[in-house]
Amino acid sequence: MGSQFNGPEMILCLIDSMRIEENISMAQMTYGLCDKTLPGKVINGQNRKLDKLLIDAFYQRLGKNLRNFEALLDADEYSLFEGREAFRDAFAKNDIEGARAAVKRYAALKICEKSHLHRQIALMFELCLMQKEHDENKKILAKAKEAIELTIPEFELEKLKDYLYTEVELILLNIILRTSSKLYGDDYVYPFYEKVYEIYQSDRYAENEQVHRFAPLIYPLAILKLKKREFDDAALISDRMVKNLVSDNKIKYVSEFLKIKSEAEAERIFPADFSEEKKERIKKGIPYHRYSAALSEVLKKYQPEWSPDEDIQIYWEYMILPVGKIVKQRRIVLGLSQDDLSMHNGVAICSIDTVSRLENGKHSVSWDVERKILGKLKLMPERFHREFMTDSYDDIKVLKEFINAQAAGDLEEEKKRFNDLKNRHQKTLYPQNEQYIAYSDIRLKLKSGEFKGNLADEYKRILDMTMPGGIDKSGGIGEIYPFNTESIVIIALIREWFRQGENEKAFLLCNSFLEKYEELGRFSNTFNNAITNIERLLSSELGNIGRFEESDEIAGDSMRKCFLHDKLELWSSNIYCLAWNNGADQKKEKDKQAELRASFVLAKLQNKKRFERIVENQCNKFYSDEILRDLK
Repeated sequence: MGSQFNGPEMILCLIDSMRIEENISMAQMTYGLCDKTLPGKVINGQNRKLDKLLIDAFYQRLGKNLRNFEALLDADEYSLFEGREAFRDAFAKNDIEGARAAVKRYAALKICEKSHLHRQIALMFELCLMQKEHDENKKILAKAKEAIELTIPEFELEKLKDYLYTEVELILLNIILRTSSKLYGDDYVYPFYEKVYEIYQSDRYAENEQVHRFAPLIYPLAILKLKKREFDDAALISDRMVKNLVSDNKIKYVSEFLKIKSEAEAERIFPADFSEEKKERIKKGIPYHRYSAALSEVLKKYQPEWSPDEDIQIYWEYMILPVGKIVKQRRIVLGLSQDDLSMHNGVAICSIDTVSRLENGKHSVSWDVERKILGKLKLMPERFHREFMTDSYDDIKVLKEFINAQAAGDLEEEKKRFNDLKNRHQKTLYPQNEQYIAYSDIRLKLKSGEFKGNLADEYKRILDMTMPGGIDKSGGIGEIYPFNTESIVIIALIREWFRQGENEKAFLLCNSFLEKYEELGRFSNTFNNAITNIERLLSSELGNIGRFEESDEIAGDSMRKCFLHDKLELWSSNIYCLAWNNGADQKKEKDKQAELRASFVLAKLQNKKRFERIVENQCNKFYSDEILRDLK
């Protein structure tokens, strides 16, 4: 279906497949968003696009998110995205005047009059500013209710469990409950927080894909459980949230939930006549307290502004690409002229002028024309791309089982799930899927010791499946922006070149990779994951060759980005890089040991036994085993 130039977008078919699997009616999913018949009409033959924010909302109401997808937006959609990103970029930099000007411009757009979703985004941005400037709580509450009722008409806290939620709606719900607590007290909001936790426990959110939005809603409940001396509940909630946050690659609130769990565990064993001094001494002896303290020390050092009580939630959008620039890049690499691109099977599909304006980001073309152009460039004729393209939720479940087996380090299970995925691939035969299968096959052969040959050459061969001449003669990626699996393979190639001692080639490819993201847009936050992955490589290898100052600067900056976007894995990697540099550079001071202790705690929380041993060995090599003794 996705390989055809007609018919519905693959993402819509996937959403409908997920909706049916989750036993959610079309009316439930679309409530307050659009007419319930609209998705069905598009799926059943209307060759048109739905608003990106609407697709985001559908996906999120099913308990998922689009973080693994890259979105190709036309000129009109991308202009709207830039309007949203202008606010987020200014707000993240604490440029309040710039943020205020950005939200004013966005709210004035005609689409905010027509679309509840766009109007809601504008109101959410206004709320961020109101919270930042400590506006009156009654005004904040009224604005938050106005915003949430745009997509959940007649919203009532008493009916919390009756609704499905988008990420923006969860952010607004968080503002409503926290502000209501300040106005009406803890007892008023307590039953509503309990309902939120019941929602989170439901099967709909079992995959944890929305955990980062539920965490700020469940954190106040855990605090209230402590205050009410419901210690068993406080410990149970905190334990579950730590596991789910870590499992979902999130760092925010992990330290806070560890601390709550330690306090709850301690309170359960205190005799009634214990003094506060004795209580505090016992608390410090509980492992979870020490884990929390180790993480908090690093957070204070690198994210001193962070506070769970002052956390203002931002709705980020990731991997958003202007289709015009992508078209131009791929056309040049394939050696096609604009005239060539305007023809399809000998028939003109648009004028050369249209292609020119499309590439310059000044013109949006019809969806059927856009699809034909993408198909001619050996790209999927879709707006939403991920590592394995499919319109079937069953395929996605197989993909997740394979990824989970990889993460668990179970080689036999990984091989089994890989064969399942290969069988799914036979039904699709898309070039992007072939590339993902080929790369995964190489990784499996490496793990089992079966690979023979030059690994760098093999990675370049895999890149050529979708990026002909992807690595140019200079060793860079030339004029091409790499998509999902392409990025993964390029990073693997960089690692292999570093391993082979080809440092000059590896550093050149790193810089070329980063330049592609700079060329695609002035906002780096949307490419945070790809950029920080490369920065992690750079900082690690710079440390390996003794350029500690440069390595520390990149790792520290990258770590702040990872925390802003709540990326535990990369945040953890940068901490370890800083810890390694401190030891290798003979920095023995106590304040230089914090990164090592945090690295060890994160390894334990992620159940990475091998990494635990690596950190222990580093500790013994550069310091002494005393540093980690209380964490074991």
